[in-house]
Amino acid sequence: TQNKLQKVDLISILSSKFLKAAVFSNDSTCLVIPVDREVPSEEVDLEEAVDKFSKISFITQIFVLSWRAIHLSIVQGFRRHIRLQQNISHWQRQAEQANEANRLTANNNVDQLIAIRLATEVMLMKPDLLVDSYTLLLAGTDLMLKLLKSEVGDNKPFDLKKLDMNSVLFRVPEHLIEDIIEFTQFISMFDPKFFKANFFSLEPIMTLIVFLLANPNLVRSPHLRAKLGDLVYYTFLPENKLNSSFGEPHTTLLYSHPSAQESLAPSLLLLYGDVEHTGYYDKLEHRYHIAVVLKYLWKNEEHRSTFRRISEDTDQFVRFANGLMNESNALVASVMEKLPEIRSIQLQQNDATKWTLLSEERQNEMVERLNEAERAVTSNLLLCNETLDMVNYLTSDVYIQIPFLLPELLARLASMLLSIIGQLVGKKGLEIKVQNPEKYNFRPKEMLASVIGVVSHFASNGETFDTAIATSGFYQRDLLSKALATVQKHGLMDFKKLKELENLCQRVQLVYEKVNSMDERLGDVPEEFLCPLMCTVMKDPVLLPTSGNIIDRSTIIQHLLNDPTDPFNRKPLDPSMLVPQVDLKARIGEYLE
Repeated sequence: TQNKLQKVDLISILSSKFLKAAVFSNDSTCLVIPVDREVPSEEVDLEEAVDKFSKISFITQIFVLSWRAIHLSIVQGFRRHIRLQQNISHWQRQAEQANEANRLTANNNVDQLIAIRLATEVMLMKPDLLVDSYTLLLAGTDLMLKLLKSEVGDNKPFDLKKLDMNSVLFRVPEHLIEDIIEFTQFISMFDPKFFKANFFSLEPIMTLIVFLLANPNLVRSPHLRAKLGDLVYYTFLPENKLNSSFGEPHTTLLYSHPSAQESLAPSLLLLYGDVEHTGYYDKLEHRYHIAVVLKYLWKNEEHRSTFRRISEDTDQFVRFANGLMNESNALVASVMEKLPEIRSIQLQQNDATKWTLLSEERQNEMVERLNEAERAVTSNLLLCNETLDMVNYLTSDVYIQIPFLLPELLARLASMLLSIIGQLVGKKGLEIKVQNPEKYNFRPKEMLASVIGVVSHFASNGETFDTAIATSGFYQRDLLSKALATVQKHGLMDFKKLKELENLCQRVQLVYEKVNSMDERLGDVPEEFLCPLMCTVMKDPVLLPTSGNIIDRSTIIQHLLNDPTDPFNRKPLDPSMLVPQVDLKARIGEYLE
């Protein structure tokens, strides 16, 4: 079989517009698209295409037609089966939450859908069919790697602008990669013992994943790039609780595969930001999978050293870290908004006398609101816990700490930390004390330990970090000391770190008092020295050529990380366009002295 597969000429099929048209539909989305150029349209006479196809190697004909058949039948069947399973889960939840009148209907729907699922599995999970199909797809994986590497070489990431317009890369149907991903992931989810039982090595799959993630511009679709991260989670992660593949040979590849050791961690860090464009709910799921895999990789010293690579590229890391902090802030805010609502309804349900006085319609309405809030909180906290943990372990590395101290990130980091601490131990802490918090993945002690852990990593960084905390709008005099008391009470941190944090609290308070004292001494600061957005004295004023306004560099850089436009007139703006105001900076310095 292997000798026959070596005779398959996939490159010739894709290179010829006639041969490709004979197998793949004209509207097949291509894996790669050129930058700032259009691929010329290729109108082909189908009869001529079929005639040319009939004259090529029979083995090549059978191979590409079989792959196309797998795509149109088995892979589509897998997709329908997954949607069917999601539908079953939906009706099971409906049955659990419905009143007695509606529960029977929901249970009947569940029974019917399960019967359909069992019937389809008889054909979909037929062993010989799966073995033969996956043998072909693994051979296809080798062929795709050969094709990609022949065009790209060893450049990472590859510059598409250097690629000739006649390159075969612009003719590769996207679904060839998608078939490999979806077939492998489906088997991982529903029959994880399949690979070992049939002596399949998944090393080529891991090689393909790492290669494409390291060259993200070879995959035009953010959805397909996201699926690469999902596949790592479902198939190669030994600690994945959703399947029973622990101990299978392929689960060792995350630590043992040479290419994975070299570039998987930094590629996944970039993918974490990349999935922003996949839609809100999909984004949450993709990022959760990526975060769990990254935590597993962090435990391995070979991988840990590669995490630092992304921190060496300042622009790239600033975009990643800003996105990570945006995500953390948004998730925590969403959770803290819903938890009081959950608590309020729980308290009403606990008061049996008052609850029974409510009409059935009102009770159903409140239960529906409760269920909706519970689903949102449970989903958001899965990712929220992982993102806070990621910030914690990343900042434990002294090399990765350095870019977090840049002006465009430090103020944001300080505000994020203090905001979360304030919501966990502040005056409104009682409002988030819900019943059975573990049910929602709500573990406030662990969240507090993660956030305070980040603060402790920067506790010895001196005046820079102290000043960022003291001048944050979220700083309150007793907030950090109250958080430390909670941490100490529950034994969440060792004595040495607690002592360092106590010293930090004292230093921050001194800086806070010094800043307030200086504000009083300065009195009315000349308006030209103030940042028009933050109303604070500028440290590094720059001119925005798009509007003529002068603003502090750190303020505009933070803004541009989220919105590449001038905040005064919404015209496109990027950091390279900023004009330093040297004379004004010197006058501000003299004034402050």
